[in-house]
Amino acid sequence: MQDCNSAKNPMSATDVPQLNDGAQPTDATRYRRVLGKLQYLSFTLLDINFSINKLSQFMYCPSEVHWKALKRVLRYLQSTIQLALHIQRDNDFKLYMYSDADWAGDVSDRASTTGYILFFSQNLVSWSSNKQRTIARTSTDAEYRAVASALDETNWVTNLLKELHVSLPQAPTIYCDNVGATYLCANPIFHTRMKHIAVEFHFVRKQVQQNQVHIVHIHAADQLADTLTKALPKSTFDKHLFKLGVITHGLS
Repeated sequence: MQDCNSAKNPMSATDVPQLNDGAQPTDATRYRRVLGKLQYLSFTLLDINFSINKLSQFMYCPSEVHWKALKRVLRYLQSTIQLALHIQRDNDFKLYMYSDADWAGDVSDRASTTGYILFFSQNLVSWSSNKQRTIARTSTDAEYRAVASALDETNWVTNLLKELHVSLPQAPTIYCDNVGATYLCANPIFHTRMKHIAVEFHFVRKQVQQNQVHIVHIHAADQLADTLTKALPKSTFDKHLFKLGVITHGLS
């Protein structure tokens, strides 16, 4: 695919692959071989992380539609080979996280997708895109589970920094675009509405009450973690990549 046509984004925002699409099956061995190589590449390329996570869900019975979507990722990589994650020097040791969930976004089983992005100072240091294991009954449920996953990662990085004798000037902040989940993290009144959530997720509220972390609401348009929960239109995708520090190599 060296001379292939370029793709503006790794996955179409209007034609997301599905499990049962009715298309003819494709060569599963070929599909898994290419996807396996891209999985390793996604460890360092945030922009294809969601797409690879999504396409990995079809590796046991891929169709021609899935293969076409996988080739789109390759065409995107070919046209954006100059992009790189920009790391810059900074003495402002703040730790903050963007957490998001695409509630019932998978039309096959209505599972939600969790995405989080962690910044240390102005530099992106960690990210994740994963399908939630249980079905969320409400958007607040899905977002709260995403915050819990984000807090797990935040705690791990915080402990790592302590071992490296790096002290944070303030408690880490997690940005969430769901008002209900933000209130639930701090307000016990909402507990009666969310009893179906496993007990372990309420460790979020405990750390908020102990001022070990701050959960802050932001507007959905500023939610950078959207990049890891759903396929985005070209304009939104590019805007998020720029804010995440994924820019053309050599520019600052």
